[in-house]
Amino acid sequence: MVYDKILQQAAGLLGPASLKMLDVTKKRLDYLELFVLILLLVWYGLFLLRQIDLTTADLGRHLQTGKLLSEDFSRNLAVLRTNFYSYTQSDFATINHHWLSGVVFFLVFKFFGFVGLHLFFVLLSFFTFWLFFRIARQEAGLDLAVILSLLIIPLIAERIEVRPEVFSYVFAGLFLNLLWSWRRGFLNWRWLMILPLIEVFWVNLHIYFILGPILIGVFLFESLIVPERRKFFSRLGLIFLLVVLASLINPFGLKGSFDPLTIFQNYGYRLLENQSIPFLEKLGFINNPNFLLFKIVLVVMVLSFAAAFKINRRRLSLNNIYLAAGFNDFRAVFSARDRRQFKDCSGKVFSTGESKSGFLFDSEIFCINRLRGRDHRFFTN
Repeated sequence: MVYDKILQQAAGLLGPASLKMLDVTKKRLDYLELFVLILLLVWYGLFLLRQIDLTTADLGRHLQTGKLLSEDFSRNLAVLRTNFYSYTQSDFATINHHWLSGVVFFLVFKFFGFVGLHLFFVLLSFFTFWLFFRIARQEAGLDLAVILSLLIIPLIAERIEVRPEVFSYVFAGLFLNLLWSWRRGFLNWRWLMILPLIEVFWVNLHIYFILGPILIGVFLFESLIVPERRKFFSRLGLIFLLVVLASLINPFGLKGSFDPLTIFQNYGYRLLENQSIPFLEKLGFINNPNFLLFKIVLVVMVLSFAAAFKINRRRLSLNNIYLAAGFNDFRAVFSARDRRQFKDCSGKVFSTGESKSGFLFDSEIFCINRLRGRDHRFFTN
């Protein structure tokens, strides 16, 4: 996309021979990028294509939920609104905010078995990686995107169980790609009308649907405070409103839309995966080398912000700062549950301005929740 614009601009300055040479160079770079991406996916796949321990995973519950709802939705509403699988508290009122994921998983399992379901999860993970890598590559360059991808893939791939959160990674990547492409001028703003439709599915697939309004809100806030972006405020405001309204289209209505804001209030005990990295390290019995890798990536990301500010503060992206400081880093540091979401978005901090300090932001956000499973996927310009 970027190369196409460069070629169009060069057409009026260069002769046919030079333009043809540029086109050949572009094709070679495209082949190189495809080859490198395949190698990265193979590296990623080596981590993902491992046997799942079904005794500790939640997959059985998701499959049973999907089976009940797909066979007779109206007669099995209890699985949506109560603690259905509890032996002592089965009537306790709750919200099954990922019920549609269970239906999808069950249908895939019904036709393709456990192997097909696992491959389905792997393909979704590959697609998510590509969504974030695509922007990181264009913002930071292929070399830096590859180096940091190699570093971060072990973090992304730590959580290999088939879980509903995979849909949140995919949809977060789609939201960011559409918003970023529009922000860069590659897409007409009408493409953003797809986002409310995505949100309708997202709100029923996983509780991280709240990221949809948050991501649009970041761009909306930028259009409010940056003078040259204010002309887009009304359009983005309309998209934001439609996405918020789309989140109401769920079996629980308004209560379901606000569930992400209240879900942590009623656990009844301290859930290990909701604790911070320092807390987990102090327990003494959790020895996860990825904790150190996570800290390294976090420090490098902070340093990349500092470098970008010093080299060219005017080109430092406010959107990257909002996403990193306002949501991802805080939640990732203080809650082990959210570290993959942190990784999924942190790569791009290495591509802001001339210092290329935007890529790390995108790559980090692509890894957050993977760290929470074994021991205990926001770009702008």
